[in-house]
Amino acid sequence: MFGRLLLLSCCCAQLLSASGALGFAYVNGTYRSDGRSVRGNATLFDGTMIETEEAPAKLDLDDGTRAWLTPHSKIRVTARRLLLLEGLSEVHSVGSHDLAAGSINIRLKSDSITRVAVDATHGATVVSVRGTAAVSNANGVLVGSIGVGQSVRFTAYEGAAKIVQSSGCLERRGDGFALTDRVTNVTFRLNGRSLDDAVGRVISIRGYQEGQRADGTPTVKVTAVDHDGNISCGTSAHRPVLVAAARAAGGMQAPATKPVLNLVVVEGDGAINNIQQRTAREPIVEVQDENHRPIAGALVLFALPRSGPGGTFPNGATTLSVTTDEQGRAVARGLRPNDQSGQYNITVTASYAGATATATITQANAIAAAAATGAAGAGAGTAAGGASGGGAAAGGLALGSKIAIIAGVSATATVGGLAASGTIFGGSSGEPAASR
Repeated sequence: MFGRLLLLSCCCAQLLSASGALGFAYVNGTYRSDGRSVRGNATLFDGTMIETEEAPAKLDLDDGTRAWLTPHSKIRVTARRLLLLEGLSEVHSVGSHDLAAGSINIRLKSDSITRVAVDATHGATVVSVRGTAAVSNANGVLVGSIGVGQSVRFTAYEGAAKIVQSSGCLERRGDGFALTDRVTNVTFRLNGRSLDDAVGRVISIRGYQEGQRADGTPTVKVTAVDHDGNISCGTSAHRPVLVAAARAAGGMQAPATKPVLNLVVVEGDGAINNIQQRTAREPIVEVQDENHRPIAGALVLFALPRSGPGGTFPNGATTLSVTTDEQGRAVARGLRPNDQSGQYNITVTASYAGATATATITQANAIAAAAATGAAGAGAGTAAGGASGGGAAAGGLALGSKIAIIAGVSATATVGGLAASGTIFGGSSGEPAASR
């Protein structure tokens, strides 16, 4: 029996190779493959686009790479790269494929597990679950080295391509100076004045990239130095942002007892939006724990229909991801109705510390002067989800202001909710069932 299975596996691999196929997509529901509505399995070729709807998906590539997609995600598969355009994906790599998202490219090392979320502003949040993810810009310049449990959001920097703004511990190395950024873990070799007196202390520098050393280390000409409150290297204040992120994530391990989430619709349910004025009632939800106390820092994804009556979020996106504020609330700002009349649902998914919860907000588009002031949105739609819930939140998870700019990319340490939410993928072995 084992011999037959082995022979069948070899035959499948040979068929894939002969047909030019790269692998298969498995979805226990409907989705779109290259713009066509599909249900069940689909063969992946170079350039295939997969868009999930209400069900998650699993991609099995013939080189051994595996990728999971949450609902309302979009990814393009090529022979050497996975290009995540929307939503959230987890990739188990064998070192053969790269992963691109937003303005960055991620070199996935063998036996690594990486989660990436793309938000409505095309920022990409990267979380390493296992191994290290090397992040580079479009020109191949290293802008991040993401270690296990670290969560960093990258986005395009609207400024000079070689500007560097970084903060970290200044060390003396040989006849020069080195600084490792405390958010991205990228090490720079520094040139400039006013550095001798800062060795052994945390500083912020601003300058421009001069080039790269043979080992790939960027060299930076420093134009400005800030001593960051005279903090010594190695103190508890040395890496304050990452410490806060690690605490929020609960480290790499999800809590032994996962919380139960309550997702309450505060505003927007039952609203009637004005098509002529392009105005809409912005949905507001509140994430609560099992004792109905608000949870700050939870990840919330609002998903609109991709066709028919509905609308868009900023930049024309049909999904929007935010984190809850101190009151546990998330607002879907920038919602604009489309030009199609009728009722539609907004699917809302919250994720925190490995638990998820979902809710549905119903709105309608109408051509009426009073449409935008229609029904009040204080719906009672509440849903509780445990650790087995499906769905996930994407990026847009900045913990604070941008504190690192490297070669045309800005980077921000974020709360590590994506690191502790493995259950959104059904666990490490729970891929979507293949429909036959």
